[in-house]
Amino acid sequence: MRIIFCFLLAISTPCLLNAGDYNQPSRKKQHNYKLLRMLPTVSDAEKAKLQKLYQTDPEAFRKEIHRLVKAYKEQRKLESKRLKELIIKYHKASNNAEKQQYYNQIYAMTRKTFDLQMLRYKKRLEALEMQLSNLTANYEKRRRNADKIIKARVDHLTRNRNHDWDSD
Repeated sequence: MRIIFCFLLAISTPCLLNAGDYNQPSRKKQHNYKLLRMLPTVSDAEKAKLQKLYQTDPEAFRKEIHRLVKAYKEQRKLESKRLKELIIKYHKASNNAEKQQYYNQIYAMTRKTFDLQMLRYKKRLEALEMQLSNLTANYEKRRRNADKIIKARVDHLTRNRNHDWDSD
């Protein structure tokens, strides 16, 4: 259920598609971590389809998410197996031309993984930049209106007989 919630949150809030700690140590958060790693591989059209499916048929949405996660895991497993096979073939290769061929294939697979990781970093950075921009704007607004904010708070405190600083 946590995966479904995380995915729903991610497809319904674009900035959350890119946010998140990709180095989560907690075992409880492994579902979210795997899902966040998968999101860059899901096309925008498929994300829109999933959003619509969630609104019309939540059970079908849940099944589709589980199917996507399972397919993603299987794809990662196959890629890992293929990479291991290439490394073994590289070390067993008898001539330099053969070694170079395997090296190039290993390089291409590693490059693909690296590029996906960089895409995740870029999306996360963009989300953090947007968050920083919003925080900066809020800070500046409050700084400019400090006297009004303080006066309103003092007025509230003096009207309230409770005299509790934290009360609202």
